[in-house]
Amino acid sequence: MFGPTPRKYGYSMPKKVRRLALLSALSARAQGDAIFVVDSLELPEPSTKAMAALFSAIGVEKPLVVTATRDEIVEKSTRNIPNALALGVAGLNVYDVVNHQALVIAREAVAKAEEALA
Repeated sequence: MFGPTPRKYGYSMPKKVRRLALLSALSARAQGDAIFVVDSLELPEPSTKAMAALFSAIGVEKPLVVTATRDEIVEKSTRNIPNALALGVAGLNVYDVVNHQALVIAREAVAKAEEALA
């Protein structure tokens, strides 16, 4: 007669709080000198070797690569490298920023991120 009724216990975070959390995570990475700005991440073809060389030159083992838009060549170049992830600015989130050792971000992506978070 009075059986269980399904409930939703989920909580959706307000947009302002999500934006502030992302700003806080990015500023923590900036204070720890864990953000590397690169002029461009354009590759003529997918090359894991070129990306691995970039990461070893910077000295990062677990990088998060951020491009201005979703770049398929960069994604293909990073997906065979363990613990590396490539995202566009639109996909940038707090979990990935905190979970990775450093951010490798393109100049045009910095401008887009500032524009989106301002």
